[in-house]
Amino acid sequence: MIADNGRDYKDLPYLTSGDEEFRSKFLSWDLGNISYVDVQEYLKVKDTILVPMASFEQHGPHLPLYTDTITAVEISKRVAEMIAVLHAPPIWTGYSPQHMHEPGHGRGTITIRSTTLLNLLYDVGRSLIHHGFNRIIFVNGHGSNVKVVDPILRKLRYETGALISFVKPYMENYVGILAGLMENPADETPGWHSSELETSQDMAWNEKYVRMDRA
Repeated sequence: MIADNGRDYKDLPYLTSGDEEFRSKFLSWDLGNISYVDVQEYLKVKDTILVPMASFEQHGPHLPLYTDTITAVEISKRVAEMIAVLHAPPIWTGYSPQHMHEPGHGRGTITIRSTTLLNLLYDVGRSLIHHGFNRIIFVNGHGSNVKVVDPILRKLRYETGALISFVKPYMENYVGILAGLMENPADETPGWHSSELETSQDMAWNEKYVRMDRA
């Protein structure tokens, strides 16, 4: 689990209105922090849940291996608070064979096979649907997961009728928006792996885990 590091998500603006009574019933929007009684109360009104997923892989000499998962978790927590929906704990490992490097090099990446990832997503999805969550949004923080997940998302949809969504916040799409703030030349793809953007978001999350002396 990734700790909140003291961040108060209650300070975020609400994007929904008229649901103050509903919001007051829950101490947290994290599924892992509430009891089954709270789950039952939630499902009387809503059936949406966010599922953050990403990877555990090397991000250069200066960023933590949790970087992609931080992205998925932070987005899920913020959206959950802003629209009053639950989010699950993160699926913290993903499909990252390209980041394993040669044996004995100690890069720290933990990857799983594409079949393992598909089975994991299927079992998580079926469990949530079993309990009544019929709108599942996988919030993905790792690009290589995108290449393999489509068959299982379709399978969940066709077998159960549940709404299955998959969102990948592509940071490279932000480069145009942030062009005036970026220091990297455009040909250095500043929105990609271990980039200026990933470094910035990790610093915003918890700067003590970013080794700028190595950047």
